[in-house]
Amino acid sequence: MSVFRFFSSIILFSMLSCSGSSTDNHSQQLDNQEDLETINYELKDSSIMKVPYNGITKVVFVDSLSNKLTFTIQENELKTECLSNYNKELKKCEPPSWTEQSKEFKLINDSLDLTFIVQLKTEPDHSGSHPKKFSDKLFLWTVNYPDKVNKESDTKKILESRHALFQCIVDQRTSTYSSHWTPADSSVILGRTFYNVLGEGNNGSENDHSILFNFEYGIISFQDYQSNNWRFSHFPE
Repeated sequence: MSVFRFFSSIILFSMLSCSGSSTDNHSQQLDNQEDLETINYELKDSSIMKVPYNGITKVVFVDSLSNKLTFTIQENELKTECLSNYNKELKKCEPPSWTEQSKEFKLINDSLDLTFIVQLKTEPDHSGSHPKKFSDKLFLWTVNYPDKVNKESDTKKILESRHALFQCIVDQRTSTYSSHWTPADSSVILGRTFYNVLGEGNNGSENDHSILFNFEYGIISFQDYQSNNWRFSHFPE
């Protein structure tokens, strides 16, 4: 009788163990089903239209002596990249992966050899095997061109030469993160008042060119390499 109870206990224990294992495996399979998909993150049209450089080809800045400085604006087409774990770009988009979309505006002044890049892109909350949350974010970069670089063809060198100046959330989308960049109600810059200003001093950080930015005019002031201050003047027709 004791032998019968012993084997019955073993059988019962085995049944419970297999049942639990099967349930865990099934749950794991369900969790992994999403990882077999490719998620496409696309910028909202409203986010793109918030950038004031759409359709603009030039922008003029002035200094305290009323000297003028003109930047040409190069507007790039929407770009879609396919990424896998740790934001590694894929040539062919296959699961598990996701696509991110971006759009860039380059402000170029050859006399100062100075280029600013305003980039709007979809940004996951974090890197991982398959991010689920994201926002539309704006990034502001400068490019410190290395010597003897071909600005038209040396794409890799130019990317490596980018230096981040500023970033902010344009649209929260599904992100769990909230923007901690609080705009100043107004700022007076070289005699002109600008509103809802973001940048140095307003987000707790500094940047190389003391950039200030708003969504009415884009970059509203900066310092050049000689520490001269420039502020937005107008978009010429």
